[in-house]
Amino acid sequence: MADRELSFDVKSKRIEFVVVSLQVVNFSFLIPFILLNMDFFTSIPTHIDYVGQAKAEKLYRAIITLFSIVGFVWGYIVQQFSQSVYILGAGFILAAILTVPPWPMYRRNPLNWQNPRNNEEKPAGKKGKK
Repeated sequence: MADRELSFDVKSKRIEFVVVSLQVVNFSFLIPFILLNMDFFTSIPTHIDYVGQAKAEKLYRAIITLFSIVGFVWGYIVQQFSQSVYILGAGFILAAILTVPPWPMYRRNPLNWQNPRNNEEKPAGKKGKK
């Protein structure tokens, strides 16, 4: 890799540039590690049942309401609106951590789905018109 120097004069001031050739780095050696990690991510359950959704919604509403009341009162006491915003932001982060991931406490009541019907079987009791 040879560096090239460029120079020219602008209003009697000499400006010099050094142009460095950049080499592209090949990161293909990381592909096996990325693929191994993908198996880990695909093994994480991503569903929440209906009862868990209701629990998560009640929890986030309670956290946001509690933190907003505490933030308003504290901000009023210290006469700083920014303190209210910081406390509400902390409540939002806590609510997001507790309700967004599919924690096991939200997956306790799974639905029992029916088995699919076999389309090849004909109903036994029905006959066509004569």
